[in-house]
Amino acid sequence: MRAYRNLKDLKAHGKLDRPGQYAVGPNLYIQVSKWGTTSWVFRFTDATGKLHRMGLGPFPLISLTHARAEADKRRLEVYQGGNPLAERTARKRELLVTTAGGVTFKQAALDFIESNAAGWRNGSNSGSAREWRSSLETDAFPLFGDKAAASIDVADIKQSLGRIVARGALESAHRFRGRLKDILARANHMNPAYHNPAESKHLLPSRKGKEKEHHESLDYRDLPDFMKELRAESSILARALEFAILAGSRSGEVREATWKEIDAEAGVWRVPASRMKVNRDHTVPLCERAVALLAALPRDGNYIFPSPRFGRAINKNSFVQLLNGMGYSVTAHGFRATFKTWATETTDAPATVIEMCIAHKIGGALEAAYQRGDLLAKRRDLMDRWCRYCSGATK
Repeated sequence: MRAYRNLKDLKAHGKLDRPGQYAVGPNLYIQVSKWGTTSWVFRFTDATGKLHRMGLGPFPLISLTHARAEADKRRLEVYQGGNPLAERTARKRELLVTTAGGVTFKQAALDFIESNAAGWRNGSNSGSAREWRSSLETDAFPLFGDKAAASIDVADIKQSLGRIVARGALESAHRFRGRLKDILARANHMNPAYHNPAESKHLLPSRKGKEKEHHESLDYRDLPDFMKELRAESSILARALEFAILAGSRSGEVREATWKEIDAEAGVWRVPASRMKVNRDHTVPLCERAVALLAALPRDGNYIFPSPRFGRAINKNSFVQLLNGMGYSVTAHGFRATFKTWATETTDAPATVIEMCIAHKIGGALEAAYQRGDLLAKRRDLMDRWCRYCSGATK
């Protein structure tokens, strides 16, 4: 018979100070983590030959005597053809359903929206609340709306997300996964044993073409729906972001925009070189929606979009806070990439016109020397098409 070490011997040899698993009985090990915590582990092989590790509790809360007794009981279950780990998982699932009070996913989701709407602009009538409800009614409720919130599993989540990915809206799928995760976390927060099936970001493919050094952007196919939600927001900040998207401009240029730069009669916004990244004057053609947006704003002070609290330019982090509050993990600057992708993939506009719309430098010094015009008419045509697309028009 194998001689197993007792804790005194392990401690004398310094084993309990080093990470590892040390046998202290048949199939029973004491595990020392890299953080120095210790716990009991029962290791066994099931009927298919697969090795399992089953936690039996922390040491010293669970003594060696109790751990050995528990291991003996589990070993008998294995001998009789059982799988103690699978059985414990099944019991936990039953407990989850019981502790969640049998609340369905739909009930949990609507309760989540109602509880959080107080922190959203316009409450439960806000664009964010409506968009949450609409997305759930489309891609969650028909699949598992009547299922207990505690019994939703990874297969349910994958089926829901798969519908969205199949429509080509990967960014929307990533955002929707976050919503499912938040709803399920709230519905099951009273049970410490709950494992959220929507937790892992690996349930979805990585966002295409997104590298850490790039600004997170929205897929242009998701933009019309986003604009509907944004236009439902009534704040001056929402109007500033909408204007930035329609104009294809950098957030700093919009945040610091002044009324004297606007020529409503000509339908242009003239940004001085001092506020441009490329250090040269830039004339932005304004579409009908952008002109109407400006006409509806009060003219209080120099700034078009003043901070409501301080009367000066809005803070550089304001757009990020707005987008995060709406449930989007994108940046204001990223909408410039959205515009460029849309223009490149869906229009026949020359690359030079596209680049000039977003105030990028054109080629090298030689090309810039020959390209001295601002192509305003061609840029206006493209930006008018962009604005129509933002409003949901297909042509």
